[in-house]
Amino acid sequence: MNPNKFKVVLMGASSAGKTSIVIRISNDTFGGDQESTIGAAFISRDITTEKGQVVLHIWDTAGQERYRSLVPKYSQGSKAVIIVFDVSDIESYDAAKSWVEEAIDQHAKRVKYYFVANKIDLEPAVDLEKVSQYAKENDLSYFQTSAKTGSGIRELFEAVANDVSAMFPMNSADPDGILIAEGKKSSKGCC
Repeated sequence: MNPNKFKVVLMGASSAGKTSIVIRISNDTFGGDQESTIGAAFISRDITTEKGQVVLHIWDTAGQERYRSLVPKYSQGSKAVIIVFDVSDIESYDAAKSWVEEAIDQHAKRVKYYFVANKIDLEPAVDLEKVSQYAKENDLSYFQTSAKTGSGIRELFEAVANDVSAMFPMNSADPDGILIAEGKKSSKGCC
């Protein structure tokens, strides 16, 4: 049986650590200062879940304002949206809340949402209790991570894989994460 494949997109302000999170889950390393993503970057990661093998197609989108209009195109077909912010930067947190609104406007409740407080190895500039409350009030799964130390990264993506495989339990999906159902053949014509 082929593993289920699901598209996952990371959103958030520039310098929130999205690329570092992707690098950490991809090859368990931390590269320090990363160049800002232009457009989007993509990796594929196999994760074993309670339902079997899942392949996550993880899209890292640009956080700069000039590329923001491209994010909806890259996020089409996503089954999970991960909004990332830097705990040491209050503006990053404020921006993340606007990314949440934008993502919900585009995807409604058709996807699972994750709110990720990244860089927990640094002194937080935000009240993490309030962040947790915000996530709860907006029905977002909340995680604290550090791409630098690796803390919380594996747990985040294991939760994503388990959640999407439970939400979309079909056995085939296209590479963009849009599940393909086998339909009955109709004897009627179709245009």
